[in-house]
Amino acid sequence: MTAVAARLRRLTLAPLAGLLLLASGLPAAILTVGVGGGCPCTYATINAAYAAAASGDTIELKSNMAEDLNMGRGINIYFTSDTGSRVWDGANDGNPTLTSTNGNGAICNITGLTMNHSSASGGFVLYFPQHDVTLTVSQSILERTSTSTTNNAIYNPGPDSPAANFSQVKFYGNAYSIGIQENAGNDDEVDLVNCTLSGFNGTTPNAGYAIWTNNGNQCFGVNMMNCTLENNTVAYWDNYNGTNTPSHAWYITNCLFILNGQDLRVAPNESMANTYGHMSYNAFSQQATNGSFGAGNIFGVIPANEVINPSTSGIPNLHLKGGAQSIDHAVNTNAQGIASPNIDMDGVHRPQGPAKDIGAYEGFACGVGYLSNVAAEPWAMSTPVCIFINSPTATVTPTYTASPTPSITPSVTITLTPQATFTVTPLMQLTKTSNVAVATIGDTVTYCLNWKNDATAAEVMLIWDTVPAYLTYLGCNSGCSVAGTLVSWNLGSQASGASGQVCFWGTVNSYPYLPRWDQDVVLALAILRDREDGWQGPPALHAGADGL
Repeated sequence: MTAVAARLRRLTLAPLAGLLLLASGLPAAILTVGVGGGCPCTYATINAAYAAAASGDTIELKSNMAEDLNMGRGINIYFTSDTGSRVWDGANDGNPTLTSTNGNGAICNITGLTMNHSSASGGFVLYFPQHDVTLTVSQSILERTSTSTTNNAIYNPGPDSPAANFSQVKFYGNAYSIGIQENAGNDDEVDLVNCTLSGFNGTTPNAGYAIWTNNGNQCFGVNMMNCTLENNTVAYWDNYNGTNTPSHAWYITNCLFILNGQDLRVAPNESMANTYGHMSYNAFSQQATNGSFGAGNIFGVIPANEVINPSTSGIPNLHLKGGAQSIDHAVNTNAQGIASPNIDMDGVHRPQGPAKDIGAYEGFACGVGYLSNVAAEPWAMSTPVCIFINSPTATVTPTYTASPTPSITPSVTITLTPQATFTVTPLMQLTKTSNVAVATIGDTVTYCLNWKNDATAAEVMLIWDTVPAYLTYLGCNSGCSVAGTLVSWNLGSQASGASGQVCFWGTVNSYPYLPRWDQDVVLALAILRDREDGWQGPPALHAGADGL
């Protein structure tokens, strides 16, 4: 990637303000749950909402909740929250936060939630002892802060479960917990894409593992692509003993392993060469070079050189540093049915350079004398910028507050050598406008990006944006370049104080479906039929909208 920008601004292409959506493109109903918070709500408990839900409905948390739910109905159900980060914690009764003892083919979809089990009595976060529940989790945080080692996994599938899918998910553990545990069955499978697993650092016999296959007769069918595993006693433990021919192998591709006690562990008397594991284009800080690995692996990476803030306590910042070995080293192919992702954990486009990057986050390059500063989830797209510093030894460390959900303060802390000096330039002024407030299929929409060089010297300006799936690109001004869905402008050197505008346009080709309401999204809905529960849509949609 060329180091052309003294400032680099990534921005999310916001959905069209006031875009009209048909009711047939939405779940059947949104059942609001909570006490206080963002209420008034239709239901005071998750259990009451679930009992009233029909297949295809969404249960939306509008306050933090502490209860467990046993799904006993064979319906397709969605769980989300109004802010994208409400906490659903398990009750203090030893039961899982979410389970199904009689799934009956249930389909469970979770997005925009923080799920936990914090009680002293212990318990799983997600536990499905039956074999017929299909689970999909995206843009969520899964953690277990309980200090009990009883039923201490965040996710524990039942025997022969359908494949569970995790995408853009953060798994947080502690000294008493396990991330993903498989201990029965022949056909368990889990897919992880753009995920992080960190902090599972216990030393007791039943804790400290990010992923653990506790079934000596079978392999856990883990398919992991572009994930980061950090600060775990054991990041991946395959306990298969070689006795039987397993039903599944495991595939690890484009993943970053740092600060783990062990990156990989196999059963006693076994070796990596005898496992059914396939590992290609990964980066390891602890794992020794072994001839049984696949192509493209990197060994001996230094954690402090790879990510912004690797941490053995608290919440790390696992975004890649400029110059990391993981940058431009991933393979851009599918692995065991998982497509190579075109975005990262933040939703940033992959690749940023000539090739995709290893790990959950796509890095980007800043010039000599610059460092990158990146925002954290959930789940608005981060806005990385390049910050100028005189000393190349300076580091930029975002400061966090972590109660109950990780967030980043607007400031950064600059740590320098005793002789170093620094100058931080202002952030680039960049705003986006559209020519219409409401659009429907076939309409032409023009987006314009207004920029200004607020530095004290001339700077090279590089601006880009992404065309969403529901917009068919037609054209742009100012000599843009188009690569797939990426539209970019290289404006060259611009004097201090210079400003301008670049635009692109396209036609609306479909209506987007979003599984949760986001603070950056304003949608106007056409409700084609009355609901018995009297749902009127999210509160933000009511103002000035007749018929809602």
